[in-house]
Amino acid sequence: MFLGKDHLVKKNICSVCGHDLDGATQINGDNKPKPGDVSICVGCANIAIFDDDLNLRQPDLDEEQELLKDQTIAEAQTKILLYLKVRELKLKYGFGYGNS
Repeated sequence: MFLGKDHLVKKNICSVCGHDLDGATQINGDNKPKPGDVSICVGCANIAIFDDDLNLRQPDLDEEQELLKDQTIAEAQTKILLYLKVRELKLKYGFGYGNS
């Protein structure tokens, strides 16, 4: 898995954690997002889908069931959640900020 180029997109707000989302990076490619593409929040790993106007919406039940089977999405969510936990621990204990 690799991350492609960063692309600015219309500002959205994660419906789960409220994180500002104004950029997108394709996994394993460099394309800009298009309607129907999946987005994973970097603030909480929530899955959303770009609509026709590139606004994010929650997947419906059928879409969610399909997305749960996608190993690339699961791997990306796991890496985001791991990153968030490591960042939380670094902030809590000061590791990696000159006092470790």
